[in-house]
Amino acid sequence: MTRAKILGISGSLRQASFSTAVLRGLADHIADIADLTIHCLGDIPLYNQDLDTDTPPASIAALRDAIAKADGVVIVSPEYNQGMPGMLKNALDWASRPYNRSAFIDKPVITATCSPSPSGVSAHNWSSGYSCGRCQRGLSSCHRL
Repeated sequence: MTRAKILGISGSLRQASFSTAVLRGLADHIADIADLTIHCLGDIPLYNQDLDTDTPPASIAALRDAIAKADGVVIVSPEYNQGMPGMLKNALDWASRPYNRSAFIDKPVITATCSPSPSGVSAHNWSSGYSCGRCQRGLSSCHRL
């Protein structure tokens, strides 16, 4: 039986990120049945449609390729001002374009949030679910943990 390949995307760039820690813990927890690789978003440029060509920036090509090769994607994000961090939204914009060629097409996606504020997590869950569902109909499933 082939092991599932899961791509983990952390919505935080912070060195001691809780979101990245959750992904590392998940990778350890599922190590017997699946491989979870964490993709860093630190080098993703701001979305610019002029650069979104058949030869996008290398970091964008790498992100899209990682999503395409994965059997599924897990996105874990902090809550910033009751929403997802701008850099995560930006990465989702890159990954979901160009129109009708989203890297997320037919890709199962799970989103989760972690925050020291209980109300922040519930507000962000609504925000991230809304944003994921609007990735140009590219996400086949967008569930909250």
